[in-house]
Amino acid sequence: MDATPKLFLKVQLRFPYHIHYIIGMDKTQKERYGFHQTADDATEHESQNMTLRHDDSPLKICIVSREYPLETLWGGIGTFTLNLAHGLKNIGHEVDVVAFSQYQDSLSEDNGIRIHRIVSPEMPFLKKTLWEYANVALSPFAYWYSKKISVKIEELYKEQLFDIIDFPEHIGEGFCTIRKNLYPTAVRLFTPLSLIGKLGMNKVTNNFDYYLIGLLEKASIRSATAVNSPSDNLAGMVKQNFKINREIEIIYNPIDTEKFSPTGGIHSSRAEPLRVVFAGRLEDRKGVHILAQAIPKVLQAVHNAQFDILGHDCAGVFGYSSMKAYMISVLRDHGAADNVNFIDPISYDALPGYYGNGDISVVPSLYDNSPYTCLEAMSCGLPVIGTSAGGMPEYIDNGINGIVIPPNDSDALACALIDLLSHHEKRQDFGKQARKKSLTDFKREIISGKMVTFYRKTILHHKHGTRPQSFGDIA
Repeated sequence: MDATPKLFLKVQLRFPYHIHYIIGMDKTQKERYGFHQTADDATEHESQNMTLRHDDSPLKICIVSREYPLETLWGGIGTFTLNLAHGLKNIGHEVDVVAFSQYQDSLSEDNGIRIHRIVSPEMPFLKKTLWEYANVALSPFAYWYSKKISVKIEELYKEQLFDIIDFPEHIGEGFCTIRKNLYPTAVRLFTPLSLIGKLGMNKVTNNFDYYLIGLLEKASIRSATAVNSPSDNLAGMVKQNFKINREIEIIYNPIDTEKFSPTGGIHSSRAEPLRVVFAGRLEDRKGVHILAQAIPKVLQAVHNAQFDILGHDCAGVFGYSSMKAYMISVLRDHGAADNVNFIDPISYDALPGYYGNGDISVVPSLYDNSPYTCLEAMSCGLPVIGTSAGGMPEYIDNGINGIVIPPNDSDALACALIDLLSHHEKRQDFGKQARKKSLTDFKREIISGKMVTFYRKTILHHKHGTRPQSFGDIA
């Protein structure tokens, strides 16, 4: 059998429903994605144990993320996408971002990064979008939005050849593109929404909706060319709960260490009052109710400490209308309300100023895979008090640049705060070490370089039809 029938058989088996995409490729496109190879090529490749080399030419990278500032900077996914896109651009790569818009399709530029925004699919026979019904059922939006993304990528692909397409696992944005297996695809873990619901980290009112979203998320993680995660904890949790047995590369979240940098030295002032900063949504998963319970205990030892609470108010706990209402009630009952400042949500650009005025950052989450508030505070030279629930212990070196405590423990949180508030030299040293680690381990250009290495290896795996087992096996 000559090479042509073998190639047809190989392609037909791998892509039975998408032959028309491959037929439409020119020679350059086929070579880029590996469709010029025969089955014998793949066998020979595997026998060589993947000892391949790659060039260092700039990559064309497409990052898909509903969240991207300014319009849709909702949380950690948007912050990650922003930092990764700019980090990749800064080290010489070409970047396109496909993001969501609540208003209209558009194309814009952000310092040389092309931002393609697409709107929600519409409800059949209605003048409303699926996004408008997302608070009732998110899974219809998730599937049809994933389908719309697939169409958009096909459209962009005709204009330029992306070397790789990067998706979040969250709500399965890449599902319809990944299942085609036409391009090298990378999936980044952020904590699957279905897993958040399953583990009780969100108030779930529609279990079937979360189940359907879980199918999209699981299929995306299973079928992507390669997967990476910001923490080993999250990778292990996804493997266990989704029953997935595949290699997941650990690559930390990136941070802009120039934007988030110390002001006036590493918090060397002994001036009072000392300030503790919390930044994040006011919800039970973030542990702010535990912080509210700890504050009166702290003030018994450090009378004039001040607490700045930054973030969106969310649904409350224990029958209260909102989390903020619960916190104010607890603080007033203990005479601590005057020491706490609730600050309305601020812009991303304004955040460094609040960290700069602080002395300690507190992240009392009941679970977080790798919260950006931890990275932002460390980069600004603040010691961080975080919990052992999730990936924070992989970012905070306990007793060196911060303190790690058990989750859901107001006594432990109060003790850690009193310790750092009462010891200036320790607080200052922890802050210096936090800044140092940010520069060596989390700087966005460094992390972007690691992502490029991950991308190149992922491209090779796609080209030769293999799955990563260990990312050390490609030269």
